[in-house]
Amino acid sequence: MKKLGLVLICMLLTASLFAMDITFGAAAGVNTSFQTGSDWTDQFENSDINNSYLRFGFEIGAFVNFAINKLFSIQPEFNYIMMRFGSHGKEEDFLPARKRTSRLNVVEIALLPKFSFPTSLGDFSVLMGPALQFMIGNMKTKDSIDDIEVLISNEELEKNYMLSGVFGLGYARPYGSGLLMFDARYRRTFTQPFTDEDYIWKT
Repeated sequence: MKKLGLVLICMLLTASLFAMDITFGAAAGVNTSFQTGSDWTDQFENSDINNSYLRFGFEIGAFVNFAINKLFSIQPEFNYIMMRFGSHGKEEDFLPARKRTSRLNVVEIALLPKFSFPTSLGDFSVLMGPALQFMIGNMKTKDSIDDIEVLISNEELEKNYMLSGVFGLGYARPYGSGLLMFDARYRRTFTQPFTDEDYIWKT
C-alpha cells in the first residue's frame, strides 16, 4: 500500500507540473543606484564630494515564470546588473565641479512571487521577493573634471555577496505569439559589503 501511495503521489505531482503554464523570457533595462547608511552619511558630510547626482547603469537577464493560476505565479530570475553611484562637489572660483562615479558589476539570482491582475487593457502585476547578489571584481571609483577621468580607487569588497529584497510593478500585453512586458523595480540590500560598516545600496 505504501508503494502504491507513493506512485500515486508522484503521478499527481507530474500531472500538476505538466498542467502548469511555464513561460520563458529575457529582459533588459536601465537603472540608477544610490548608497545610504550611517557610515555613508558620515563620509558624505565630511567630504568635499557631498552632493548626489544620477548616474545610469544597465541590466540584462532571463527568467522563467511558473503560473500556478491566472492570478499567482513564481518567477525565478538570473540577472547581470551594472551599478553606478554618483556624487559631486560644488563649483568654486569658476572651476567646474569635481564629479565622482563608483561602478560595480553584480550577478543576481532572484526568486519572486508574482501577483497578476488581468484587465481588458492588459495584465498588471506586483512582484516581491528575495535575491542573492554576487559581486564581480572590485568596486572602481573615478573622479572627473571637464570630462577627464582619473581612477582614484580599485577597492576589493570584504564580502562578495549580499542578500537583497526586490519589489516591482509590471504591465504586460500580448505581442505576436508572446508577451511584451514592462517593469519598474526597487532593490535594497539587507547585508553589507564591508565588515562593521553600515552601507545600504538601493537600485
